[in-house]
Amino acid sequence: MSNRDRNRSETAARERQWRLLATALVQLARETSSDGLLMRLLDLAMGIVPQAERGLVTLDEKGHGFPDFRVGRGVDGSEIPLAGEVSRHLLAEALDRDVVLSNGLHADRRFLELESVRRNPDRSVVLVGFAAEDTLRGVLYLEARNSEILLADDRKERLLTLTRAGAPLLARVQESERAKDLSRYHDRLFAGELDLPDFVVVSPAMGHVVELALRIASSANAWPVLIAGESGTGKELVARAIHENGERRQEPFVKVECGGLSSELGRAELFGHEKGAFTGAVRARKGLAREAHGGTLFLDDVDKLDRDIQAAMLRAIQFNEVRPVGMDRPLSVDFRVVATTSRDLRAMAQENTFLPDLFGRLTGWILALPPLRERPEEIVPLARRFAQKTAHELSLESAPELTDGAASKLLSHDYRDGNVRELEQAVRRAVALSKGAQIMPDLIAFTSELLAAHSDSLVRTPLTCNSGATLPEVRADAEREHIRTVLEAQQSREEAARVLGVCVATLYSKMNLYGLRRQP
Repeated sequence: MSNRDRNRSETAARERQWRLLATALVQLARETSSDGLLMRLLDLAMGIVPQAERGLVTLDEKGHGFPDFRVGRGVDGSEIPLAGEVSRHLLAEALDRDVVLSNGLHADRRFLELESVRRNPDRSVVLVGFAAEDTLRGVLYLEARNSEILLADDRKERLLTLTRAGAPLLARVQESERAKDLSRYHDRLFAGELDLPDFVVVSPAMGHVVELALRIASSANAWPVLIAGESGTGKELVARAIHENGERRQEPFVKVECGGLSSELGRAELFGHEKGAFTGAVRARKGLAREAHGGTLFLDDVDKLDRDIQAAMLRAIQFNEVRPVGMDRPLSVDFRVVATTSRDLRAMAQENTFLPDLFGRLTGWILALPPLRERPEEIVPLARRFAQKTAHELSLESAPELTDGAASKLLSHDYRDGNVRELEQAVRRAVALSKGAQIMPDLIAFTSELLAAHSDSLVRTPLTCNSGATLPEVRADAEREHIRTVLEAQQSREEAARVLGVCVATLYSKMNLYGLRRQP
């Protein structure tokens, strides 16, 4: 065959492949489920790269940098297990790129430090990043273990065309699925099938999160769950929902405040200790991990966990065993780990400020909670729920209603300083200050506004003290002036106590100590 004939043949073959891809994209647009669309997209990609022996697709739907495994299969069409198979750090490399090709990970300096690469170094991979709108990013991953992947420019362009066309189709299908999730949630709630007493779900975004949380709760496996979201978005509420709607609901739900565990005593607090293991250990203690046996171990703010304790927690998750301080043998444990973070845990793992291997273990399932500003339709229903709750706590006959002006003020706030928690505090204050059956706009005050007003007041009236005063005297003067300023700014002692972060009895004690006038 002459070169001219060969070129004609190759051109005709490429044109035929492009026509096939165009036909396949038309069929892709008819998919009505996101998993079905992703699996079809994966099938098409493996057809474009014939050396691929298996592939998977991950999504980072809320931009938190946590790739969530969605579908995967081998070359024979069989489904493959997803969690733990591929390093999330490897996938994160492609989130903001078009194509990453590596023939031989063992020799690729970009990936040598990754655990999954060290375990299985003799692989060739193609990763293609894709995105749609502002809330969806993903990675198509193809892998060959027995051969190099040949990716000529034409095949590369077809892969990019496939993912760029598939991403907006996926976004459209997911929007439809979220609406169905919200409807399904309300149907199940009204039927009395769910144990979600504290949830207010109106937005499709939150409906999708809750529906996914319930699927995780009812799943047969007990993979760890990482719940990511800004402070005050309801991460603990979702964690408890997973526990209370799953098979472990009758067993303990044990909360661990990770930021409160010091390196020295934190291991004993978490994993237990023997009698006499250290000074003050007058008796043996089981530890929080063993107290959670059979149930759920809730790691709140896991990003604050001490680095030494991170390594021990990794072993507990990986091998289902803990070693109490002072004991020479490990003990078996069985618990589901649910962890929360308000930070970019993936970035911390990449920077090695959080143990990368523990990050990989924690992300069996990932839930990303949307901030309140992205679900404004829930603000007023949440406010009404908080008003009812506060009225009950204050023994009021009924909860005051929000006026239109008060509702508008709540809706206009951005909630960047605390999300749902910030909303709840504002409503609680308004209910406590309300004199009638309505909450007026002037009663709505957010914590950030109150603190700014107090700071301005302190700047206008600087503290003066005797230059020969002792430090305790200076501290007492500062405390007295701050309490005085807050008392003058608030309409009740109860509200002043809330702003100061103390109980009313403590506030009265301080007022008596400093000779401040006690008002009703």
